[in-house]
Amino acid sequence: MAHEVKARALRQRLEKLGYPVTIQTAQTPSTQHLVLVTAPDDRSEAGAVVGKLKAGGIPATVSESDGRYRVEAGRSVVLDQAIDLAHELQKKGFTPKIVSETASSTLYLVRVGQFTSRAEARNKAKALREKGFPTLIIKK
Repeated sequence: MAHEVKARALRQRLEKLGYPVTIQTAQTPSTQHLVLVTAPDDRSEAGAVVGKLKAGGIPATVSESDGRYRVEAGRSVVLDQAIDLAHELQKKGFTPKIVSETASSTLYLVRVGQFTSRAEARNKAKALREKGFPTLIIKK
């Protein structure tokens, strides 16, 4: 899970059902696809582009790095979603560009029990799936 609050909520649900639960964190690289619209020369120009995007129902932000500005119309870890947004922007007269950035992010692993055999782990995973919980068996 990418959000600690959701991991804690899942832990509470599982503990109410009597399962022993731990949460561990892990760092993992993740790629986000940013949909950018123009590289304006100054902040006021960037603000004007953001205003046009917002007026068209697209939330946008301005970011600055090394004195250069960029207008971000969206970001997604799913490339297809970024492409869909880029197509929507093209239909509205903008010239979008998709840029992929990889960064390290924290994941929260919610673990239920420790098992002496893979068969025992599979049985527990099956019981959890039957109660609506997604499962993944890993060897530690």
